[in-house]
Amino acid sequence: MTGALQSIHVCRYMNQLPHLAERSEEIYKIIINDLEMTLTKALTMESQMLTGEESDKMNIKRSRGDLDEIIDIQPTNTLTPFNIESLGFDLDPLGIVHPKAEMTFVTANCGVKVLIKSQPDAFWSKVQESKNSFPAAAPDIYKSITDDARTPGKREVEYGSAVLNFKKSIEQITENSQENFTYKVDEGDIPRQYNFNGFRAAILYPNDKWVEWTWSYNYDQAKKDLALRFDALFAKIAVETLAKLDNHIQKP
Repeated sequence: MTGALQSIHVCRYMNQLPHLAERSEEIYKIIINDLEMTLTKALTMESQMLTGEESDKMNIKRSRGDLDEIIDIQPTNTLTPFNIESLGFDLDPLGIVHPKAEMTFVTANCGVKVLIKSQPDAFWSKVQESKNSFPAAAPDIYKSITDDARTPGKREVEYGSAVLNFKKSIEQITENSQENFTYKVDEGDIPRQYNFNGFRAAILYPNDKWVEWTWSYNYDQAKKDLALRFDALFAKIAVETLAKLDNHIQKP
């Protein structure tokens, strides 16, 4: 390119600078929107690769020692978006200060199913008294479960040596009936380490000897990989708890 042509291009771009400066906030929003769309597509592709298929479910067959069960896992690629407003400001690449963007949270709905050998009523009675039965059946998973004397239904779960990523959680039992054992976790290592809120879980009375343990929570969409790692860990805890409880009941 000759010097004259270069000068013409420089002058043309310089003449556009005032117009670009006036539209800087509009340009910023367009760029951010494109980035968010790209990130959403990338996360969707990542989730599909992790699950191995585009379905919302995957079935895994596992055998481990005396454990032999079919696990039905619903991974976190089934999402319900909602927004939580955050305070503060963001500085864009042009140096312009804008109100901080909303954090996008999504809801993860997950679960496992285990086929038991015990009679449903006998198994369910042990679920209802899980304070004692879980540590007895799976001491490597549960070191202790202690009731809070001041708050009915509230208890502290201390996890055993088999659980490495978190050690304590505070559960509040919300239902303990003949159909459901439900609880929520708003305190302890799970919401603190994984930045979750609204964690809810339920164990359902056996259906044709299939016991289902489901859980849901809200998490920052930007930290989806952390949520996926949690789901894999909690699925392992849930499956082994139910299977070991079943084996414990079978012992003479």
